[in-house]
Amino acid sequence: MEYLIIAVAAVVAAWLFRNVLKDVFDVLKIFRRFGVYLWRLVTPGRVAQLGTKNRSARVQQIIQTAADNDVPGFQKLVDEANADEFAEYLHVGVGAIAETNAEQHPASVRAQILLGAYLVNTANEVRGSAIAEKTSRADLQGFSNLNEKALSLLGDLLTKVESDPELSSLRLAIYQLQLSAHRGAGDKVAAYTTHDGALALGAERLDVQVVMLNLISQRWLGAEGETLSLANEIQAINGHNPGILPAAHIEHWMDLEGSASEAYFEQPALVAQLEAAYEQLPQRVEPDQWVARHQQALALNAFALCFSLAERKALARKVFARIGDQYTSFPWRYLGTEPQKMFLKIHDSNL
Repeated sequence: MEYLIIAVAAVVAAWLFRNVLKDVFDVLKIFRRFGVYLWRLVTPGRVAQLGTKNRSARVQQIIQTAADNDVPGFQKLVDEANADEFAEYLHVGVGAIAETNAEQHPASVRAQILLGAYLVNTANEVRGSAIAEKTSRADLQGFSNLNEKALSLLGDLLTKVESDPELSSLRLAIYQLQLSAHRGAGDKVAAYTTHDGALALGAERLDVQVVMLNLISQRWLGAEGETLSLANEIQAINGHNPGILPAAHIEHWMDLEGSASEAYFEQPALVAQLEAAYEQLPQRVEPDQWVARHQQALALNAFALCFSLAERKALARKVFARIGDQYTSFPWRYLGTEPQKMFLKIHDSNL
């Protein structure tokens, strides 16, 4: 009888301990959520700060001269920018000053590249982010016309830089813009030709591959599984490009619907593959090399979304910690019209 009483007491004690422990965890969850809420309140400028803290001094000057519509000052800074700074400014986004500047500096290849970037960016703004079925015919036509105009300009520029060794560093920028324009023009064959040229110059450039992967997704010009096939091909050419794996899986996931989409990142083999690729990422890049930092940031942002969708919260937190403020619009722009807010929302959900 004594042993029975002890056994019953032990069961009751275990039950009480379990319930107390559960209550403690529930309280801790409440405090954690309240902490996240306070963090959002005390940092109202988080969205505005994303991706802007580490801009080079030259690029900040270019942005300011563009805002002031100072065409002579703008072109002077563009001419003086090194290849890294010019690539950074192309990424930041070229404003309407590009048209006036190109008209006043017709012999400047950089001025004409900026015009090409402006045409491609404007085409994307005209089309918007809605699917084709929900985009007006006029907007789709405007999108196509601007991309055709960009392709004509960029084709002439490519011929010029190919014949002048001193301008060869600009070829990759032209290829990248051409890929974006080919997507709008609907020319998959030309896109692959352009991509081959870009691969010959630098297979490790994830920013170029992201454009190509999107172009050959089923949502645009590709067939089922084409994004993953291209990723494997590029990995075979250059195994030091681990960021292409999460980027390709995100594009493939975006093509899926219903239960296939919901369960995609729950596959253990896929998650293991992503974890192995993440371990291959360089731990550090030189802070003064914008192109290298941007490739790393793109990869980290892609891994962060994949691990978040796979419910690998500890690993996702680790990746977000490495990202810091190095937000990139890819892949968060796929989740809604306010990608910076989506980045912060998913970041906070992993805390």
